[in-house]
Amino acid sequence: MTTIKLRRGTWAQWQAANPVLAAGEPGYETDTGKYRIGDGGTRFVLLPAFINDDSMTASYVAKRSAADIMRAGLATWESAPVAMVFAGSSTTANSAATGWVARFVTRVRSQYSTAGGETAIQVSTTADFTRRTAAGVHAYNCGIVNTRANDYLTDGMCDTIAAVRPAVMFHMVGSNDFSAQRNPTTYENDLVSRLNYLDGVLPSPVVHILVHAYQRLDVSSTTYAWSAYGNALRRVAGRAPASRLCLDLSGAYEASGIPGSDPLDLLSTDNVHQTAAGYAFMSSLIQRELAV
Repeated sequence: MTTIKLRRGTWAQWQAANPVLAAGEPGYETDTGKYRIGDGGTRFVLLPAFINDDSMTASYVAKRSAADIMRAGLATWESAPVAMVFAGSSTTANSAATGWVARFVTRVRSQYSTAGGETAIQVSTTADFTRRTAAGVHAYNCGIVNTRANDYLTDGMCDTIAAVRPAVMFHMVGSNDFSAQRNPTTYENDLVSRLNYLDGVLPSPVVHILVHAYQRLDVSSTTYAWSAYGNALRRVAGRAPASRLCLDLSGAYEASGIPGSDPLDLLSTDNVHQTAAGYAFMSSLIQRELAV
C-alpha cells in the first residue's frame, strides 16, 4: 500500500523556514496538530490554521461548559456583587484605559451594570483589595510586570483574592517564560500548582480563563517554540474542563502578521508590548471567544 505523507515539521521549524506553499499544498504542524493549506503566495505563518474535527469538538464542549458557568455567575449582577480578577504579567498589569483589561471590563459592564456607576478597576500588585459589596460587576487587577508562571501569584495573594469571592479569574502569563526559555513542562507544573492552590481557597464555582496570547518578537533563538507553551496551557485547562478554559489567541495574531512584519502595527517598538490597537484587538478577541 502506498503511503502519502504531508509536508510536516514542528511549529518552530515552520516559523524558521516560513515557506510559501503551492496552491492547495498542505503543511502539517507535528507539535500542535494544526495544518495549513497554501495559496501560492502567502507565507506559512500567515495562512489560516485548521485542526481535526475531533479536537475541535472536544475544545468546543470544554469551552461551552466553563463559559456557561462564567455567564451564570455574571447573571447574578442585579442582586449580588460579581467579581472578576485579572492576574498575569505586564500585558495584564496595564490597567490604563487603552489596555485590554479596561476595554474588556467596559464591555462587560455595558451588559452587566454596577450599582452606583462604579467605573474604576481596583489595582494592587499584592492583591490587597477591598471587596465591593454592591450589586453589579466589580473588577480587580493584580498583574505584576516581569513575572512568570512561578511568581505571578503568591500564596498570600491567592488568599487575599479569595476574600473578594471571584466568579471568574483571568490568567495571562507565559511571555516571560518563553523569553527566558523555561521548560514548558516546568511552566505547566507551575500553573497547575497555582490553580490547585487557588481552587483550595476560592469559593466555588469559579472559572479560570487561561489566555495564550501572541509570540513576542524580541526572542531570536529558541529551544522551545511559543506553541509549546500554548500546548501546556491546554493541558492545564484539560485537567478541569468545567472550570478552566484555555483561550488561544495566537492564531489570530499569526494571521495578522505576528510573528512577522506586524503590518498592522499591533506591537510597540520594544517588540514585546502592544500598541493601543493591539490591546483593542486582544480585548475584541477575548470578547468574541467568551461571547460577551
